[in-house]
Amino acid sequence: FNGDFKKLVHKLNRMLPNDIRIKGADFVPKDWHPSIDAKGKIYSYTISVGPPGSHDPLSGFKQWNVILSRNFSKCVAAGLNVSSMESEAGKIIGAEMNFSRLSAKSKTVENFICKLKYITIEEEITEASYSNKALRNYRIEIEGDRFNYRMARIIVGSLVRIGRDSNATFLTDTKDS
Repeated sequence: FNGDFKKLVHKLNRMLPNDIRIKGADFVPKDWHPSIDAKGKIYSYTISVGPPGSHDPLSGFKQWNVILSRNFSKCVAAGLNVSSMESEAGKIIGAEMNFSRLSAKSKTVENFICKLKYITIEEEITEASYSNKALRNYRIEIEGDRFNYRMARIIVGSLVRIGRDSNATFLTDTKDS
């Protein structure tokens, strides 16, 4: 190893799947803990919206597949309401907040105060090469100073629900996501 972090990062990234990347490495104190002492984390989720049979059966472990309607054209045309999702996401960005309602219960978590730096939602319509059907794909990325147990997953699930029903909010749509 010899302390060459650029070489270490390069070698590690060659072994990792394409959706996981190491951006840098450095020495840390012996008492440093990766979950407690990290300056922040970024989570990225891909949500694919389309009718039954339009999703890649091998992508289930990399993306969420959402069926809005059994009618193909209605499903793809409808998509998720991104403006409602962005509006609701804006309510939980920027300030230190108690995220206990947007976190799974855990015996080890005592502090639910977190600060989200940003949430981005990008939409793209693609054609699935394996089924020749159109899909709407959404990439949701969340960065925060820290995350509680399953917090990012629950926030993304809530955003999808808000995208499906613009009357839903984080306050009424937390534990049943």
